[in-house]
Amino acid sequence: MAEPINYDQYRLGTKDGEIRFGTIHEDGIIAGVENTSGETAENGIPYYIVMDKTGDSKTGRKGSTTIECPGTFNVKAGYTCDSSQSIPGVSIDAVSGDLILSAQSGRIRIIAENIELITTGSGGENGNISLDANEKIIIDGKQGVTVTSETSTRIFSENTVDVIGKAILNIYGGLIDAADGATKVNGSKPCSGPHTNEERNRQWKYLIYLLEKDYL
Repeated sequence: MAEPINYDQYRLGTKDGEIRFGTIHEDGIIAGVENTSGETAENGIPYYIVMDKTGDSKTGRKGSTTIECPGTFNVKAGYTCDSSQSIPGVSIDAVSGDLILSAQSGRIRIIAENIELITTGSGGENGNISLDANEKIIIDGKQGVTVTSETSTRIFSENTVDVIGKAILNIYGGLIDAADGATKVNGSKPCSGPHTNEERNRQWKYLIYLLEKDYL
């Protein structure tokens, strides 16, 4: 494939910075506008803003804007916005594709009077909020923590689960069914038929036994 040629390239600049039109990148992509600082950071990180004109639109390169700088990138706005009317001070909208916030060697902090996480997907596979931590997930509500669901709520641990109410612990259920490890051998004596949790616990223990013996 022949290398692209742009006869309309144009440059304005001084020792402090420059703006270029129609620059051809090393990969053959033509930049519509490129604004570059006159100096590069000591560690070699460039300082520029570029708006690409050509490229693959499916991968997002065509019509993309890239900003890279060696120092802090600050955005501050919304001084005249009326928060009581839900007018956003800063709005970022990824019309299609993902929105990624990444801090490779730092923290991501979201600070506000109120924070809302809202999903709009449906169908079972979408509409979910996932929290995945290598170590711990810590939730601290000074006035309380409320967890509600319309179908089911499940808390599971491979080791220990502590439920503690220092003053009062209330446990209520239309029906309460409980089972411990001894269920594998000796079940309780229910008034009518075996308990669901006991049957499930027996099956679970038996499945672990088969796995440990390499029968499965």
